[in-house]
Amino acid sequence: MEEAREAYAQMMRGYPGLTASRFRQAMVFSPAALDRMVDNLKKLGLPD
Repeated sequence: MEEAREAYAQMMRGYPGLTASRFRQAMVFSPAALDRMVDNLKKLGLPD
């Protein structure tokens, strides 16, 4: 979990305005994969 927190912090430094909806628009994955990714990013603090 610590590694995930560090990676999330780094991602947010590079993309400070990132939200779950923007993430979904930018990524090209299946809806199920996007749901899993967004759920986990939200656990780390990604806003909607």
